[in-house]
Amino acid sequence: MAVKSAPDHPTGLPRGGRNTWKKQNKTQSGRPRQRITAQGRASVRQNLHATTLFDFLYRLRLRSNYDDAADFLYGVLTSADAKQYFWSLLITTDMSQLLLESIIREQVGAANFDPIANDFLADTTRSRYSLLRRRLAAMQHVNP
Repeated sequence: MAVKSAPDHPTGLPRGGRNTWKKQNKTQSGRPRQRITAQGRASVRQNLHATTLFDFLYRLRLRSNYDDAADFLYGVLTSADAKQYFWSLLITTDMSQLLLESIIREQVGAANFDPIANDFLADTTRSRYSLLRRRLAAMQHVNP
């Protein structure tokens, strides 16, 4: 991801670390620098944390809700690419949910988790919950 998309960092380098560095490290005449030095690039790079899959998904959700998610789709050239992006995102989200739900199920116990999930699923017939049904079935198959 681009430096501009990096989240605020506890060391004080906020989003847009390069621009912030240029403003904070002015020239001798007191004007903001036009270019970042090699030492400045190393400093910015060192102070940014690694971007994780969950950072990406969180930023995508924020942009989808409040901004514009088009930044994430600029590389999409065809409708087939867009469709593949959609399915990849769906599978990634579904598998992440399976992981988190499995951890919760392990912590609270299947005897507590399964009735709650089944009650929730019994209240709705919407097809959008079919992934939840499959995840629950997979958890019950692996660890009854």
